[in-house]
Amino acid sequence: MAGLTAALYAANTSLYVNSRDLDVVSRNIANVETPGYTKKVFSRSSIVYGSQGGGVYGDGVDRFVPVELLRQSRFQNSVTTSLEQTSVSLSRVEVAFGNPSDENSIGALLGELEDAFRQAALEPEDNLLHLQVLQTAQRFTEELNQMTDLIQEERRQAELSIEETVDTVNELVSDIHLLSDQIVLVQAGNGDASDLKDKRDALVNSLSEEIDISYYEETNGRMIISLTDGKTLLEKQPFELTFTRRNVTPQSYYDPAIPAPGAGSGLLGGIILDVPDGGPDIDVTSSFSGGKLGGLIEVRDEILPQAQAQLDELATNLMVRFGAIRDGNADAPLDRSIYELFVDPGDTALGIPLGSATAYADAAVAGNALPPPAFNEFDFGAAGLVDNQDVGLAGRIQVNASFLNNQYLVRQGTFFLDAGEGNPDPVTGDPQFLESDGSLIQRVIDEVFLASSTDMSNVALFGAGGPAQFGYRTSGVGANDGLSTRLENRSSVESYTNSIVAFQANQLDGINQRLDSESYIQEQVDNELLGTTGVNIDQELARLIEIEAAYTASSQIITTIRQLFDDLLSVV
Repeated sequence: MAGLTAALYAANTSLYVNSRDLDVVSRNIANVETPGYTKKVFSRSSIVYGSQGGGVYGDGVDRFVPVELLRQSRFQNSVTTSLEQTSVSLSRVEVAFGNPSDENSIGALLGELEDAFRQAALEPEDNLLHLQVLQTAQRFTEELNQMTDLIQEERRQAELSIEETVDTVNELVSDIHLLSDQIVLVQAGNGDASDLKDKRDALVNSLSEEIDISYYEETNGRMIISLTDGKTLLEKQPFELTFTRRNVTPQSYYDPAIPAPGAGSGLLGGIILDVPDGGPDIDVTSSFSGGKLGGLIEVRDEILPQAQAQLDELATNLMVRFGAIRDGNADAPLDRSIYELFVDPGDTALGIPLGSATAYADAAVAGNALPPPAFNEFDFGAAGLVDNQDVGLAGRIQVNASFLNNQYLVRQGTFFLDAGEGNPDPVTGDPQFLESDGSLIQRVIDEVFLASSTDMSNVALFGAGGPAQFGYRTSGVGANDGLSTRLENRSSVESYTNSIVAFQANQLDGINQRLDSESYIQEQVDNELLGTTGVNIDQELARLIEIEAAYTASSQIITTIRQLFDDLLSVV
């Protein structure tokens, strides 16, 4: 009798375990198309009494998820999302910069301006050619202005997206925290938390697209998440990120040494980690190098400001080149440019004063006397301007209204201003007489367009001459004097302009090549992960056949034992 009872118990446990197994297989088949669902396996083990088996016991539902493969997938998520964000912003900038051969690119427009000067030099008394010079100059400055507007609009969009991404990160971390609490409770009661872990994994995957993270799961099922530099984001409670969106201008920049800048400071805010329970808040902006947030920060603080600095350096060098065209006679008390074609109108809202080409050249000369490492820096204070006056100049630079109102100044230069021939110069008092040749126009062509650097040795500032060669600055530029243009120092205006266009195109091409490579790796990793954790219908159907056979065998055992019991009872 005891043997029959043990056999009956074993058969009953088999029926129960196979019934649970059937439920798991059915769930797998039903969720074969469910995103984020991982294949479940019902684990079992033998019941042993002493040295004799007594049936089967269900250990619970397991997920087979390769930890390192999943970690690599999330890392690739962060990398590719960051590159995608960078590529999108650079694509729009690259379209605006165009190719040197494009009709409206800055390279093509600058070439048109040089050609207009050359034609005017051949026929210096042709007013239509003077007008052509000024119209071409206006188109060139307007293109610089529009490109600056585009760059700053992209930065403003990045600032807005940073705010939205921080909110998304906070929501994801909060949802992961709630699921972790549920998983801990379910596992403490020996329940099945596998589906809850699938949901949490999907949220962690989404989080890895927004930011790059480190994480691990405790034995009780709780998920611990930190930033890649170790700063905690989720423990027993979530840590919140905060970000205050600010107005973005060419003068705006982020400085980690200045915490929580005021709204009117001109500085951009960082991302702050709000530590619970009264802990000190931490600026964690530098912690994000991957994910959407890392890409946005790089676009806002490095890539686009560098593009702006390249344009500003072009505009500034043009101002200096025109400002360095002097007649060699000091005018009460400083020598001044005789060809003020371009002007910086300033920006009253930002406190930037009007600046002439003369002032820019004088600032460059004065900067030559600054102590190291400020080589080729500008001392705008010595020229009566404000610090970093050149930042955003490409968005402000205009053709001098004196030239637009008096087209003959294309041939004669700035000294005539609004005075007619024979009238006294408004500064020196000397009579003014119009020249009939194109010598001054040819000087512009030689010193502005053809020279690889600006000779300012004849530019007098308080009695001191400037450097014989003043080229384009390659470092120490931008609103915080911390950027590099990564462009050559000695170059003609045309070559430098084309190098800006080429740099942006090459930079985008490099980003896209990296994106293609990283996307391929991600695809391979995700395919391997899906093949390991996903539901295979053929395997599940085969498993159903196995369960059916086991279920039939267990049922047959129970039927046989029942018949034996009936036979025994009939004998009694």
